[in-house]
Amino acid sequence: MISEFRLNAPAVEVKATTGRVSATWRGAANAPAIVENQYGKGRSLYSSALESGFPENDPVAGELAGRLIGAPPVRIEGRREYRLLMNRKGDSLLLYVVNRSTAGGAASGEPVRVTIDTAVMGPVARVELVPRGAEVGLSRREGAVELRFEAAPSVTTLRVVRQ
Repeated sequence: MISEFRLNAPAVEVKATTGRVSATWRGAANAPAIVENQYGKGRSLYSSALESGFPENDPVAGELAGRLIGAPPVRIEGRREYRLLMNRKGDSLLLYVVNRSTAGGAASGEPVRVTIDTAVMGPVARVELVPRGAEVGLSRREGAVELRFEAAPSVTTLRVVRQ
């Protein structure tokens, strides 16, 4: 549970009625910062701060997302900083691996590993690079598929064909 953090973001005044206050703003009369509430089987977390008030990779925002939706079903590892975007096209998923570390000149073809949680995303038949159509090396283990490929300097597109 987050207990309190500094008010350094634009926020709205909130009064918790049915929800449980999980965090307060330090120095702002302990006003609610995060309020949790249950709705049947569902759960909500309300932040009184604007989303833009949380910097990128902020631990508080990460904690809230993790509590609401759990661990990400797709993870990426490489020497550079990457972001993943995903879109459905028919029965396939398109994964866009975006290189965010382009300052200073990105090298072509960096080895990257992507892990897909098949318990969340469903079974994977094959993965190919778009537009080349080349297959991507994949290894299967219980509950996950691991992909290994050379990432492009800016954006690499993968088509994940589900079974």
